[in-house]
Amino acid sequence: MNGSPAAEGGLRGDRGFAAGALLGGGDVILEVDGEPIRGAGDLAAAIAEGEMGENLTFTVVQDSEREEIEIELAPPPDGA
Repeated sequence: MNGSPAAEGGLRGDRGFAAGALLGGGDVILEVDGEPIRGAGDLAAAIAEGEMGENLTFTVVQDSEREEIEIELAPPPDGA
């Protein structure tokens, strides 16, 4: 997620695995532009419906707090 529009906007992904253990989760996405996100398919659909340059509002749980983060849709960075 580093260098991605999501990371640039302030969303945090999981930190991955080390020695077979999850290092820690990232943000939990609850809504995009007020529409509930129940799984990866909902998230993909919400992003696909947007247009490049459009801002989407992500409602997330970040550090145990409910936050709204605005992210501008942009192509993924090279190599992603």
